[in-house]
Amino acid sequence: MEGKNWVEVKHRMEETLPVDLLMRELSSKYNKNPKDWRILVSEPKGSHNDIFISTGEELWQVKVDSLYKSKPIGLGMKVGGKEEATRIIDGSVPSYGLRPLPDDMIRKFIDGTIGREDIMPLVDRVLKSEPRRIADIGSQAVLQGPVRYGSPAELSTKQRDLNSRLNRSLDRLLFEKGIGKEYA
Repeated sequence: MEGKNWVEVKHRMEETLPVDLLMRELSSKYNKNPKDWRILVSEPKGSHNDIFISTGEELWQVKVDSLYKSKPIGLGMKVGGKEEATRIIDGSVPSYGLRPLPDDMIRKFIDGTIGREDIMPLVDRVLKSEPRRIADIGSQAVLQGPVRYGSPAELSTKQRDLNSRLNRSLDRLLFEKGIGKEYA
């Protein structure tokens, strides 16, 4: 990625991008329009974890070496549009986003006055609210999600090819960084 101008990369989204640049791009897109986002974390197809992110208009696939590292090594690319996103990620789940927690809910958590049976109606109430841009959140606490875990619907031949390409690219990246032997 060194030596490439970000503007040049931005115009060539069919290219794989390092996870840090990709997440910056997706974060910027989220902050422009946080509605209709969906995220699916799936079991690995190959040796790496997959994260499918739908912006409502685009579908992105991200490959990372681990979901459990604060700074995972990975890469991703745009793999489709609205039609592919709808086919791969179940739209019946509430959309992903950042939603402020109401002060009364925060107070109940702090005071310990919220029981197990009280939690689901409160979470449902928050999930029914619209996701917000980061700049529009005035609350001290935020609910992030939901993120769906499971298998994507059947990938098209093109998407299976892209999946293989992403796996190979991440393998190459891990070996270049000298940690690929941990995954061999």
